[in-house]
Amino acid sequence: MSAAVPLRADAAADMTSRRAFWIVLALGLLVRLAWALAVPVVPESDVMAYDAFARTLANHGVFGWTKEEPFAFWAPGTSMIYGLVYALAGFSFANVVVVNLVASAVMIVCTARVATRLFDARVGVASAAVLAAWPTLIMFTTLLASEVLYLALAMAAFDLWTLRRDRVLWRGLVAGLLLGVATLVRPMALLLPFVFAVSLLAVGGWQRDEFVRQARLVVVAFVALGGVLAPWVWRNYQLYGGLVLVSTNGGTILWMGNSPDPGAILGRLPPVVKGLNDYETNKILGAMARQDILADPLRFVVNTLHRVVQLFNNESIGAHWNSRGLKQAWGVDVLWFKRLTQVSWGLIFVAAMVGATLLLRRLGALKALASPMLLPVLYYTAIHAIVLATDRYHLVMAPQFAVLAALALVAGLQRRRG
Repeated sequence: MSAAVPLRADAAADMTSRRAFWIVLALGLLVRLAWALAVPVVPESDVMAYDAFARTLANHGVFGWTKEEPFAFWAPGTSMIYGLVYALAGFSFANVVVVNLVASAVMIVCTARVATRLFDARVGVASAAVLAAWPTLIMFTTLLASEVLYLALAMAAFDLWTLRRDRVLWRGLVAGLLLGVATLVRPMALLLPFVFAVSLLAVGGWQRDEFVRQARLVVVAFVALGGVLAPWVWRNYQLYGGLVLVSTNGGTILWMGNSPDPGAILGRLPPVVKGLNDYETNKILGAMARQDILADPLRFVVNTLHRVVQLFNNESIGAHWNSRGLKQAWGVDVLWFKRLTQVSWGLIFVAAMVGATLLLRRLGALKALASPMLLPVLYYTAIHAIVLATDRYHLVMAPQFAVLAALALVAGLQRRRG
């Protein structure tokens, strides 16, 4: 793996690769802008919730459905970002589109930089192309959602983390701040400093100097991350009288995914939590979930494997959440857009599996599985396999899948020319 700094004058990539990257980025943003001009933002489902929370924050400084109903059931980061934009620039969905375009650009640029740094410029450009052309990610331009925001924050942090420079304190501080915001968007970012450090040590051979460098980065990053979370933790302590790092839904979601009650997956809460707030409900349902798992561990194992399949077997959420906008603007059936996203995801998945196979052959099983492209996939998959899985949840792995698919594409082109 190369340690070159990507997409800069002193990078290993030649001028052709750099020009190709900027063309890919420009086309990716133009396609997203065209989508936003053609399809209006019409919130529904989770998008409607994020919009409602953002408006309550902008108008009243309260996170909840209304100013009289503060809560922490949802992670607040997504609504905080959009709420800040609403407060500064006004309640226009055009501002949402601008935020999503910026986040998309950051995601593509940082993924390409990391891929170039770890592999080469060709893989960097190809990974940018996969992300730029990914239909579901394009459709998220007109959605208030956590996915693209999270990817931008996480990949920007990893981009800083992998810079081959000695400014460990500065890199760890900024990466930690970014991961703190990412944790407020999606709590799974909380352990990413460990994931980053272990993955880089795995491919670097666990050298003593590198171990010390990664340890320093982890410590500084967690200090910064904790600083970002501290005001929110204090707010939750004042609201509930207990410790809530980010949200009060972990136990509830664990119960939904593991309860033998068929109504659990639909969110039908049991009578025992009737009238309780989200904090108390989360504690009780979490305890019930753990009891259900221990009472029938074989069922838990089977359900875990089933959730892994659920996580990767489909991709249609971008089209589904845009269905009202598509109907309003064009009167078209969303089914064809769902088919498009399903087919494109299938192609990306197959290409990524080929890329993963190449990586396994190149590095060996243990080193490849612990590498920066596969360890995050295993980390995210494990979380959703244990708790709950739907098709949208694999989108947090989009950069890794893009790089793995890029490895396959570059290898295919080399073989064709060779």
